[in-house]
Amino acid sequence: MQAAVRDVTAVLGAFAVIVGTACATSNNSGDDGGAGDAGDAEADTCGMVPDSGGLLAEPTFNPPEGMYQTSTGFTVTISFNAPCQTVYYTTDGSTPTAMSMMYTAPIPLAQSTTINAYCSAPCFHDSRIASGFWQLS
Repeated sequence: MQAAVRDVTAVLGAFAVIVGTACATSNNSGDDGGAGDAGDAEADTCGMVPDSGGLLAEPTFNPPEGMYQTSTGFTVTISFNAPCQTVYYTTDGSTPTAMSMMYTAPIPLAQSTTINAYCSAPCFHDSRIASGFWQLS
């Protein structure tokens, strides 16, 4: 009976290692028929357990949304925590997708603007969409 318990522990331990493994970034979009095909990328990098990392936290904005008096405008910074690797955003009030603008620098605002943004990373569910409205006068 004791040996059976050890075997189960060994199996569960191996499963925990696969689930807990940090996912490598792989965006191989080439189709050469091998293991690196785009369709295989998520399975390869996530240890065969896609989305095993859970839901990513929403990005945050600085300054926070609100009413601002400015004659020159200002910039809004989007902050995010690991393991988020990419933030996608829109400035027209639409819902962002992976085809939206990728956040790489503070966003300049010269007029009242709605920003919607979410975090994305391999092996995780995308975050909920964070939304903010900056009213400039």
